[in-house]
Amino acid sequence: MLKSKKIKLVAFVGFGLFLFFVVVPPITRAWYRNHPVKYPSEIPMSKWKSFSSAEGKFSVWFPGVPDVTNVILTVSNVDFSEPCYFVWADAQTEYAVNYGDYPKGLEKLKPEQQFDICQSGVAGKVGKIVYQKDLKFGDYPARDFEFVAGGKANYSGRIRLILTGERLYQIVVIFLTGNPHPTDGDIFLNSFRCLN
Repeated sequence: MLKSKKIKLVAFVGFGLFLFFVVVPPITRAWYRNHPVKYPSEIPMSKWKSFSSAEGKFSVWFPGVPDVTNVILTVSNVDFSEPCYFVWADAQTEYAVNYGDYPKGLEKLKPEQQFDICQSGVAGKVGKIVYQKDLKFGDYPARDFEFVAGGKANYSGRIRLILTGERLYQIVVIFLTGNPHPTDGDIFLNSFRCLN
């Protein structure tokens, strides 16, 4: 009887040590808690291709060959063209880079003010800002922000703004709110490079 109690005690202690040293540590690690299994990557690595624009002076990884369009914006009664390179990875997910060279009058604004103007356009027209962080992109000022579309719309977006002199880059990921695929978004946003 004493021997069976010892065996049970050793088994219990062994099981406890197994839980403490093998099972619990991975669960408490950030990589495990934030692992993208909940939203696995939708895009195979073979589809990501490096794209460069000599005119735009940037490179980025797109999940396919981007289409190009020009958006005409009016700032202080001055029209200017903003090229936009984009790929729809599926019917709900878009990856885009656009940039604009701001009119001379806006150069006096601080980077944060220029970011605020751009961000307020998104917040005012599209939805609610749910995250914002000012950062540095190399030597350049930058800002990351996320929004959720208002009303019946079921989409969200992550945007990185980078100001290089008078050029403002906007790196954009639009996705279904319930299906963000953060790994794909990170690949796209973190692959962007300025080619100055």
